[in-house]
Amino acid sequence: MKEANPDIIVQAERLYKRFCRDMKWSMWYGLQDLLRKETIPDPELLKLRKHEFWAVRDVSLHIRRGQAIGLIGRNGSGKTTLMRLISGIIPASFGTLEQKGRITPIFRLRSGMHPHYTGRDYIYIQAAMHGMNKKEIDEKAEEVIRFAELEDFIDAPIGTYSSGMKARLGYSIAIASDFDLLIIDEALAVGDTEFRAKCLANLKEISQQKAIVFVSHNMEMVREVSNAIVVMDKGKKILESSDVDAGIDYYYRHLAQAGEKKAKPRTRIFIDKAAPLPPVAHNLPQQPLRHQLELISLHIPKTGGTSFRKILEKQYGPALTRLDIRNGKLLVDDKLFWGTALPAQSKVIHGHFMYPALRQCLAEGKEKPKMITWLRHPVDRVISNYFYLAGRMAEELNEEEKGLNILMKMQKSLLEYAESDFARNRMSKFLEGTAPEDFFFIGLTEEFESDVKKLAALLGWKIQELPHVNKSRDYREGIDSEILERIAALNEKDMLLYEKVIALRKKSKY
Repeated sequence: MKEANPDIIVQAERLYKRFCRDMKWSMWYGLQDLLRKETIPDPELLKLRKHEFWAVRDVSLHIRRGQAIGLIGRNGSGKTTLMRLISGIIPASFGTLEQKGRITPIFRLRSGMHPHYTGRDYIYIQAAMHGMNKKEIDEKAEEVIRFAELEDFIDAPIGTYSSGMKARLGYSIAIASDFDLLIIDEALAVGDTEFRAKCLANLKEISQQKAIVFVSHNMEMVREVSNAIVVMDKGKKILESSDVDAGIDYYYRHLAQAGEKKAKPRTRIFIDKAAPLPPVAHNLPQQPLRHQLELISLHIPKTGGTSFRKILEKQYGPALTRLDIRNGKLLVDDKLFWGTALPAQSKVIHGHFMYPALRQCLAEGKEKPKMITWLRHPVDRVISNYFYLAGRMAEELNEEEKGLNILMKMQKSLLEYAESDFARNRMSKFLEGTAPEDFFFIGLTEEFESDVKKLAALLGWKIQELPHVNKSRDYREGIDSEILERIAALNEKDMLLYEKVIALRKKSKY
């Protein structure tokens, strides 16, 4: 392979696939092709014979772990054929295809469902088709049943299931398999609204560790799931972009008719069934992303940032982009980001990121965007976050990985948590590399309502109603005063930052 990238799962180079509209002629052409000795076709071989047409022509596509590619195009544009080529279901006429890891295609969620089988029977049949052995199916059967929400019906004949129940079962089996790439071709067009929303949330989570190709005519679903977009027309790829909204807009406005180039694609088809690839370690850009931002809202946990985001959503609508940088991963609207520029519509970003990481990801523009953040009294912030994590841990311990991750942050007691590196001076760590004077506005959670009104006056916002501010209950009640003093001492940097901001606020226009 030319591009040595451990995250690459599929590398397709100049794929062509032709079909014949007439069965008799198709059989004759198939015999002719078997007898040809050429390994590299000359231009004559790219000429269509009688009754033939190109379903896919000259398409190159690299799919890597962490990508969720939305594949869109009009009916007959070649989307399904391309996915069948990548899945290995049909061979390419010409081109090179290299695969690493396991690919699970979903073309019909209800295929093979005999009405006399029970739902449990179908789990074993379909999971085996996805490459799972009996032991693996035994281990995951209950997980499949729970996700499909069919506990009360799993041993009933499938003939008694509604179409939505069949769709839930088919999808749940597919995602339980050990895959590196999941291909979904219009499979989520069925099923009830609630389950589709559940699937979309699940796909977002999957795409952060594995790869997804999502084929659909439902552009809202494509927008929700995808972090990259490919547009096809008449068998050709006419656009590929990391800006999903721009790709969808292009599809609606301008389906360009690209001229076919005469080429000599290779005939070698190589499929490498390698072991599953490791998860994406990071996707931070090697070069800072280009952008045209007006406002940056930095969300420090437990400082009123979630409530403030709701206000930004009402003020800026689609121009607001959620950007998070955590553990070496850049997420834009909850999806791993692989582009070189933020989406064109992004004018305001709000998210959970430390300032040094932000500077690594965003290039300095001609005009510096206004920066906003919120602070909270350090002792209250530590206590509130402790009890917040305690509640989350109780909810999520049944999800082993999430629960154990939170447990590591929690430690055993409030004081032990406050002493941990994770909890100490969090506000200072988020703002490291900048100074309070650099911010257009720094609000205080304790004065959230009045500060929002002041900020609205400065920016010309129209505020009709304020969201509920999650200040939590007064956790200080019942906590020993010595512990409170100890927490304040442990967060000396945050205390100094907080006091400095209060002093600046007294001197400023707000």
